[in-house]
Amino acid sequence: MSRRQKVSTALAVMQVLVLLVAPVAATAPTADTMSGNALQTSADDDDIETADTVYVKENGDAVLAYNETSTSDGTGQFGVDVTSGLVHMLVTTESEEISEVSGQGNVVMTPSSITGNGSMSVPQPSTLSSFSMDASGVQNAEKASMDATMTATVGGMRSVSAFAPAHTEGHVTMTSDAFSTSGSATLSMPSATGSDSALGFQLESTQDGYVLTGERSGTVNYYAREQWDSRSAAKSHLQTQYAEVAEQLGGSATVTIDHYEYTESDGAGNLDVEYSVEYSDVKDGLADQLATQLASSPEVDLSDAAAQQVADDLAKIDVDHASFEMVQRDGEMSVTWDATVENFDGATAAMVTLVENMESQNLDQKQIDRMKKTIEARQSSNLQQKITWTADVSQAGSDEATVEAELHYDTKNWKAYASAVQEKGIKMGSLSFDVQAQSSGDEVSVDASFEVNQQQMLSTALDSAVSSLDPSTDTKAMEFVEAFRDSDFQKAKMSVDAEEGTMTLEGGAKFDNLTAMSDVFAKQYGGMTVSSIAGEAGNDSTTTYVTVKDLVGEDATKEDVRALEVTDEETEIVMPGNWSREFPSMDQQEVSDYLGVQYQSGDEGSTTTNDGGQPGFGVAAALVAFVGAALLARRD
Repeated sequence: MSRRQKVSTALAVMQVLVLLVAPVAATAPTADTMSGNALQTSADDDDIETADTVYVKENGDAVLAYNETSTSDGTGQFGVDVTSGLVHMLVTTESEEISEVSGQGNVVMTPSSITGNGSMSVPQPSTLSSFSMDASGVQNAEKASMDATMTATVGGMRSVSAFAPAHTEGHVTMTSDAFSTSGSATLSMPSATGSDSALGFQLESTQDGYVLTGERSGTVNYYAREQWDSRSAAKSHLQTQYAEVAEQLGGSATVTIDHYEYTESDGAGNLDVEYSVEYSDVKDGLADQLATQLASSPEVDLSDAAAQQVADDLAKIDVDHASFEMVQRDGEMSVTWDATVENFDGATAAMVTLVENMESQNLDQKQIDRMKKTIEARQSSNLQQKITWTADVSQAGSDEATVEAELHYDTKNWKAYASAVQEKGIKMGSLSFDVQAQSSGDEVSVDASFEVNQQQMLSTALDSAVSSLDPSTDTKAMEFVEAFRDSDFQKAKMSVDAEEGTMTLEGGAKFDNLTAMSDVFAKQYGGMTVSSIAGEAGNDSTTTYVTVKDLVGEDATKEDVRALEVTDEETEIVMPGNWSREFPSMDQQEVSDYLGVQYQSGDEGSTTTNDGGQPGFGVAAALVAFVGAALLARRD
């Protein structure tokens, strides 16, 4: 009997749990989108599960038993209780691959937060002589910053150490109206041949175009000699090179050679040239071309006037200045750059207009309005964001290299920006993280923690998922996400512990209305109401028990059961009075304690029931999949 449907269900639940958590955790302070494309289920989602054995009760309820083979060496148990809304799984696996790995970690999620912490020790690779890293960051209504440092000495790096010493530093700065960057990099070139060389450009803005000044010196490639062996050839080459770009923009380019010297020695050409290129009418030409393309594009729904306005605003982006220089001299190569691009504010608004009118865009109006408000907040607060870095590579031996690097992110006027965002009705979340890693002896130890808080984080992600789905084609995905939303998720926890080749995974969740999800699963069982699903895995097999309500009437016969979609000719049917056994059950008190939620006892939630009060195999399997342990395998 096929188990494709069971695998599909587990996959669907796992996708919901993972895709609704991961994107939000990554960008919680500003995230409100999630594509629904990844929530698609398999084509055979309408298949009915046929049981290996059916245990019929006197009141017409029944337990459907499914026996599967497993390729895993692990053991586990899983269950969910609809009445209490508790989900739990516990899986233990053994592997020689992790025999030298030890550590533990926890992740806890609520509808508005995700927190996690953990530590791990792994064997230090033989090529790693030393390693240390320290990274931390915070983003909230008061500040946004990040700092990271790293030092490592690595062997087997002969090709890298050959370029040592090497150094780079620089920055990238962005405001609502400008982007700027500058920096430098140097590295040794011990095997460099030929004469010293230099290449440089500088671009500056004028009223209707730009002026580019350039210089080049050094050896000329044999195949390029004819382009540079006379002043007239050089000018013709430069005119062709730069005029083509200007003409494409509806403008012109005039080349002037300010200095020229060319010599040949021992069959090699050497060039020293300085020149300038004056671009005219390129800014207006660029705007006209953009307007024409936007107005005629089938992907953009803009009138001619609107297209022209968008194009004019985009064309207002101005390269205030840009320079680049690369010099090779005395066995060393150095690179420097400096650039500032301005007038982003109008262009940014134009881009939003463009996105809003694109036929293929997947953003709803709420998301577009949010984008506009965020841009307005950046502009009104004059927010500045800056990333700086520095890195050095030095020789630590004949084939060893030591790398030292720092990365920093900081902001100005962040508090004013956060205030402006919240005044516009956008919920500002917060996040923080801290990671330390250090080599010691023959181990590398890592300690990490993070915390994400965002009001209505999960509900916002669910709403976004629903809005991104097409009701006419994504019926199953839509149904599943809406059921998850209606299940009133309260809390989830995942734990992992590894020591001496044994890994233990534990997970649990609390819902206030798990019936909403069990209704979706019912379709797999001929429309029957699923009241519980529970299972155990071990000894190369997995047994799953599905309890359904009102499978048949109280006076039903075996033939009545055989006629149902959940059975076939291979199904063993055991009628009332012919069986007496207990099924796996969840210790709800222990699960409640594990999750840190209040335990609510009840008849249907009793830990002493024989009927197996664990509906929701898919959810439990999803928790296993969520941490990457596919213990339960389908039977071919």
